[in-house]
Amino acid sequence: MLNKAEIKKEYYTHKEIDDLIAIKIMGWHKYRDPIWDGASVWEDEEGDWHGTVEDFKPSENMNDAWEVAKKLKMSVAPQISNNTVHWCASIEGYSSSAVTNKLAEVSICLSALEYVDISAKIEESDISKLFRGVW
Repeated sequence: MLNKAEIKKEYYTHKEIDDLIAIKIMGWHKYRDPIWDGASVWEDEEGDWHGTVEDFKPSENMNDAWEVAKKLKMSVAPQISNNTVHWCASIEGYSSSAVTNKLAEVSICLSALEYVDISAKIEESDISKLFRGVW
């Protein structure tokens, strides 16, 4: 579980954002399974598993990010300015949740965290690492 000091900081790693999304948005908690050699999995209130903690990466994986967007009924749209595409993610009825970023996954995650009142940023150098080899 994340403590208040971990939640109230300015910059987050992708892993910290992924954990916050799983806990605060998806409503999951970590469960260490003794059968799977002690692997940690995300478990919901009904006891259903949602994959390993290491595999859920909505700030880097678009499939995981879409699960977050669907849960919050988000709008995600590209915006083009000066031949550069940015993605805007927002939750209807919560104008303060609108976030624009170079990556749709990051926009979705940061918008979701704004929705639960956690203002988060990812270092620009951390984002640019995701672009390597993409173009």
